[in-house]
Amino acid sequence: MRILFVCTGNTCRSPMAQALTEKIAREKNWSLFCDSAGLAAIKGQAVSEYALAALEEGFGIRSFQHSAKSVTRAMAAEFDLVVAMTENHKRYLTQAFSCGEKTVTLPEEVGDPYGSDRKSYLACAKQIEKGLYALIEEGIIRESMP
Repeated sequence: MRILFVCTGNTCRSPMAQALTEKIAREKNWSLFCDSAGLAAIKGQAVSEYALAALEEGFGIRSFQHSAKSVTRAMAAEFDLVVAMTENHKRYLTQAFSCGEKTVTLPEEVGDPYGSDRKSYLACAKQIEKGLYALIEEGIIRESMP
């Protein structure tokens, strides 16, 4: 399964979702390909320092590498599943890229921690992890397409 995570700037929420999903996949011995992008990303921008700290402190994920990029129609088309961080992101993806049939949000909308403290980023990462497990339980995220 190929999963694309989308937020606004691709420096906080979607990279954390990508890293957490990759960790879960390794633990389950699943073969997944994950990536992330933003609707208004500045190409090449690094993942937020606090996002990296949240991944390491809360989940033991070290040395996660990612550079921000903007989602494109071609990119959205190549993934089996697109996971938006908010309903607004989902609406935009559906309208701009015609990928509504394969676009979902996490069960609880994930607010943007940009500009917040480390504690807020960790809370955000934990919320994302909880949402990812909910999507796994629902069979939306799985090792392969049926």
